[in-house]
Amino acid sequence: PAVFAIGVVADLIGGGPLVSPFVLVTAAAVVHSVRRWLVGASTIIVWGSFFVMVIDAVLLLWLLIWYVSREMPVLAPGISGALLGAAAYPLIASLLSRVEQKVLRQQ
Repeated sequence: PAVFAIGVVADLIGGGPLVSPFVLVTAAAVVHSVRRWLVGASTIIVWGSFFVMVIDAVLLLWLLIWYVSREMPVLAPGISGALLGAAAYPLIASLLSRVEQKVLRQQ
């Protein structure tokens, strides 16, 4: 429900058609289905999987918006967002990993 709600809010703020909830729920389902292979995998494998998932999600979102609006949307903002997310992933993952380790040590 939270992933769906995030998609709805994103589309309402962005003014686009309500297709992001479908894309985000689909991406969450795919990630959940491959979770057992990603847990314990090397950072490069997880990072590469994240990048592939983000690009796939951007392309699916682009196709759905094109289908719903009957106009071809610009792909560049989605790709640049995906590249920015992929570039920021190692920093954010490292930060969250350290926070998790500190929280687990306190319990």
